[in-house]
Amino acid sequence: MFWLKTKKKHIIEFEEKLAQELKGKLPQITKAIQLSKVYGINFKHKPQGIYVTRGYKPKDYEELMKKHRTHFNLSGIAVLNKKTKTYEELKLNFLHDNLTNISVGNPETFTKPLIFQKLK
Repeated sequence: MFWLKTKKKHIIEFEEKLAQELKGKLPQITKAIQLSKVYGINFKHKPQGIYVTRGYKPKDYEELMKKHRTHFNLSGIAVLNKKTKTYEELKLNFLHDNLTNISVGNPETFTKPLIFQKLK
């Protein structure tokens, strides 16, 4: 059996689960996700991570520029690695309240060994 590569749909699922977990502290993330569409993902190797490419409808882009002007880095988020039974910390970058970068050790197989179960 071989590991499947991380796909766009896996990142979308991860982002939606993350927004659900953070909705009490960062409710604007859920709205920003609704305004955008993930067009693709790119794997980075120095430093390792996943870059998320997004697009917007013109009207949604205007709303995003007016209401979602926050840029921030989020650390301290850990996901359970089911293979090793340990938590691995992620560093997440947000631009206009949308996830743009995930710093993770092995980006190509991010979703197979790392299953987003709960926040640590």
